[in-house]
Amino acid sequence: MKLILIRHGESVGNVQRVIYGKTDYDLTQKGLDQSEAMRALMKQEMINAIFASPLKRTQHLAQLIARDHGLEVKTSESISEMNYGVFEGLTPKEVERDFGPLYAKYLKDYETYVIPNGEGYFQFRERIYEFLKGLISQKGTYIAVTHSGVIRECLIYLLELKPEQVWHFKIEPGSCIQISYEKGYGILEQMRL
Repeated sequence: MKLILIRHGESVGNVQRVIYGKTDYDLTQKGLDQSEAMRALMKQEMINAIFASPLKRTQHLAQLIARDHGLEVKTSESISEMNYGVFEGLTPKEVERDFGPLYAKYLKDYETYVIPNGEGYFQFRERIYEFLKGLISQKGTYIAVTHSGVIRECLIYLLELKPEQVWHFKIEPGSCIQISYEKGYGILEQMRL
């Protein structure tokens, strides 16, 4: 199985430098241009299926690629970014100002702390791992247009890294990573950043 993980293009939330996961920000012009560049890059791939989170910043690119290949996008909540609850749409400074004690708890123990109205990190990680477990037994080439946090967790799972190494990867908007998974382990084949 070959999995191409693509991060959506630059969004308004990226430019504003806010914390966001479930907030459905539009792509910027740069993000639209990145989507077109990635679309051109993916035209040469022989794709069996394309997955995307339900948010418009991923759906835009997924629909472009799917059209080029005569496929339907398989929308999956499993590869949505983490829900940051009351922190959504705020800069880190605003979160610290408005939710100081909560933010301190989150920074101290992000793996177990559940942000109010948000999602716990274990819950986030598990839904991604369940998605991957269903995919790795398949043959063929698959694309997932998704988010930086999801891509990092996919790398941890497929490359059998330690969970704390999730922060060793910076996944830029409009970039992609290709991993093959055969004989029970993943191989990082390409990165286009």
